[in-house]
Amino acid sequence: MADLQPGASLLYPADPVYTVGKNYFEVNLRRAYRRKEVFPLREIVAPLLAADPETRHIVMPPAQPFSPSHDGPGPYLEGGDLLCYKHHLFVGESEIATNRAGTEWLRNTVAPLGYEVHPMPMKGTILHLLGIMVLIRDGLLLLHRNELLCELPEPLKKWDVIELSEDEAKAYATVGVSLDEQRYIIPTGLGRVCDELAKRGVEPIEIDFEHVGYWGGCVSCSTHAISRDPV
Repeated sequence: MADLQPGASLLYPADPVYTVGKNYFEVNLRRAYRRKEVFPLREIVAPLLAADPETRHIVMPPAQPFSPSHDGPGPYLEGGDLLCYKHHLFVGESEIATNRAGTEWLRNTVAPLGYEVHPMPMKGTILHLLGIMVLIRDGLLLLHRNELLCELPEPLKKWDVIELSEDEAKAYATVGVSLDEQRYIIPTGLGRVCDELAKRGVEPIEIDFEHVGYWGGCVSCSTHAISRDPV
């Protein structure tokens, strides 16, 4: 990929891949230099896939080449733009990451598996849907609503929403990890959000991730679920 865009990175392995049930997807990042991240991850995950006959390894068709002045048509689909709840997949779309072609490829691919895809257009001032929204547990989510160009999809409309400011979103309030329904790992420095979680019976576990977050991601970006039970 160096002829398209030089560089390399493997700080945030949740972006180039995503797991739906026992289906492991290798997807297309818009930044060409990051697309090769799937290969070292494949070395780690391939033995796990081989050990379970129920797993599937699904590779997205390569994005069409682009010129320095144009991203090209893709399709682009990024792990940070995907949120899974039961048999629903919420997909952030913007001009800086996932595009509609990527969403439609995903829809066609997961429909036979019983999943429904919900596009969520964004302004594109914050990278990824996960950068503005996280599902803490069934019925509770964090959201920086001003970044959305749509309403919350029907499956989420009645959820309790903890509203976030732009500063809280950019401090990665939504880019933590839920260990279970009572514990959420969150970067330090988000005291108000921690208080709101605690009011709802969720223990905020603060972690200093500043030196990794400096490069544009946080706890969730640096971890990846290898299996998601839709039940």
